[in-house]
Amino acid sequence: MSYADLTNDVLPRIPAVSALRDEGGPGGLPATQPTRSQAAALLAQVEAEIDGRLRRRQAGITVPVEDPDAIALLLPIAAIGTAAAVLRAAFPQKEGIGGEGGAASELQAQYERMLAAIDEGLLDHLDSGTPNVSHGFKVWRHPLAGAD
Repeated sequence: MSYADLTNDVLPRIPAVSALRDEGGPGGLPATQPTRSQAAALLAQVEAEIDGRLRRRQAGITVPVEDPDAIALLLPIAAIGTAAAVLRAAFPQKEGIGGEGGAASELQAQYERMLAAIDEGLLDHLDSGTPNVSHGFKVWRHPLAGAD
């Protein structure tokens, strides 16, 4: 099971990549534009990293996660992490979209904040049976809300 979908969740976050290349060739798209299978491989890598963080945080958690509430929290993490990787592949130059301060860097920073939220116990509340998302004395904020 995948946490995010390339077409519905990843590509809408990166308008600079309007489409993925077909496997047969550029098809009018830049040669650096990832193919669908390359983007799917990037998504799989991001999801593996998420699963690894979940395993490390919470021993015994079953991954991939199948709980719909947990998937709703993991979907933007997987989508943003994959979007950052796709942008870096499509725009490998050191300036502009793929460079420091560009869209890829901004997405990567969001993704890293979201991974930190997993490390801090993003999904702990789902196993406890309690409906809130607080743990300890720190109240969890969705990573898309931005930094404190």
